[in-house]
Amino acid sequence: AARTLGSIKSNKAYEALKQCFASVDNPKTKTALIAAIGQFKNSDSFDLLKPILESNEESYFVQQQAAIALGYTKNESSLQILEELTKTDTFRDLVARGAITGLRILGTTSNNEGLITRVTMLIINKSIYGNHERIRRTATSELGFFVADQNGNIKNPGFNHLKTLLYDNQSVQVRNNAAAAFGRAFAYTNNMVVIDELKTVAENDPDGQVRKTARDSIELIKKK
Repeated sequence: AARTLGSIKSNKAYEALKQCFASVDNPKTKTALIAAIGQFKNSDSFDLLKPILESNEESYFVQQQAAIALGYTKNESSLQILEELTKTDTFRDLVARGAITGLRILGTTSNNEGLITRVTMLIINKSIYGNHERIRRTATSELGFFVADQNGNIKNPGFNHLKTLLYDNQSVQVRNNAAAAFGRAFAYTNNMVVIDELKTVAENDPDGQVRKTARDSIELIKKK
């Protein structure tokens, strides 16, 4: 029902979802409702989501989805909230990972260059060794949204840092996510700088899955 209401995208459907959320206690149901509310990308959702993220009683799964949905509100006050949430230590790092995705959504839907730069640096910082493995993997994937501009040109500092993650000697999964992220970021651009970098990975990485992901990304980048 939540998915159906979320797909309608009317004011009545949005209000119905909010009323449903206020009347249920089941974490799975609440998580689905928050996901549907987020898809409306309504700035008014900020006032609903903020208390959920500040609560000590909500499920981590609900808070993870609320952090993601917060990015869709486009409210720049979300930046500080999400930044703090990336520091939380919860089951499977659910809330911190949701906050990283929320930051990516906030950054990719904003025209504020200062905010975009701040988001990029926050995600870079979460991808470096010393963070929990799951957080690093999420941050590496989300960093791929900040390595190219709308015309497919290389954009720094995101690009240079993602390139270093291709050769991360601490995590096979981080290297694999970096290779996949480059493929998505430069799909159909035929960017030879990226292709050459991925060829090095495809020929030399010690892990077979990473080599395959690099080859798949090369094919995605090449123009058809």
